[in-house]
Amino acid sequence: PDANEPHDLPFVLVLYRITLKERFAELELESERAVYFVREFIDSRLQFDYANAATIQIESNLVLSLIFGDHAEEAVRRSLEHILRVLDNDRDHFLLCLAVSSKYASEADFAAAFAEASRLLDRRKLGDASQLILGPASPRMPVSLTPIDTEEFRTKLLSGHEDAVVAWFDKVLETMVRKGGVAEDYRKLTEDVAAELDKTLKKMHPPMRIDFGEPSGTEIDDFFTEEQYKAWFHRLVQPALTAIRGRTPEQDPMIRFVFDYAERHLDEDVTLDAM
Repeated sequence: PDANEPHDLPFVLVLYRITLKERFAELELESERAVYFVREFIDSRLQFDYANAATIQIESNLVLSLIFGDHAEEAVRRSLEHILRVLDNDRDHFLLCLAVSSKYASEADFAAAFAEASRLLDRRKLGDASQLILGPASPRMPVSLTPIDTEEFRTKLLSGHEDAVVAWFDKVLETMVRKGGVAEDYRKLTEDVAAELDKTLKKMHPPMRIDFGEPSGTEIDDFFTEEQYKAWFHRLVQPALTAIRGRTPEQDPMIRFVFDYAERHLDEDVTLDAM
């Protein structure tokens, strides 16, 4: 094969995640059309900077670029920073996160490059700003609920006190921010909270089953502020709290016990072990 063919050249892979904001509706533009314009701009800019570059849309909110050639990392970073600056002029309507893989030797490494860039995308931070995340994707310790957090949630939930439950989630979010939580940590948090809520309700006597109508994982992946997670949590727990408060001691004596205990210790980190 010709040594100048792209598949024989080293490359970096770039993933662009586009998050549409509420104000996007003001543009009166279909989301598919907006992503198309973003892809076209990225493609034209990279083709201007590099002889061998290609950009395609691979999902409704995901664009991929391959930049072939033994280019200096600094040069690639400057090109992508330029793209980010231009597109950031529309930050009132959408956010962009760019994840850049390490340099790979040939097209045989495509799967590894894509996996690395995907991991980097999952490391985006909360915040109303576009982001550029550069490889390599080094190992990191996830930020997650502790067993004590889970017990405390269960106890406060069974108390039926909305303020106590909301305060618990606010504290968890504060911990996530303090410990450097990223998108994959927040996604896992929503999964763990929803699972614990479901498990707690099923263990009641008789078991409670509630249709929460919660957002899909795709919608949650589009959250970029703490307020969005707080609103999600409120929608999730509100039906359960209403149902729990409607229970009588005769229906579930455990609820009465937890209710009474929580009333006396609302300002404390109450767990089942403590009770």
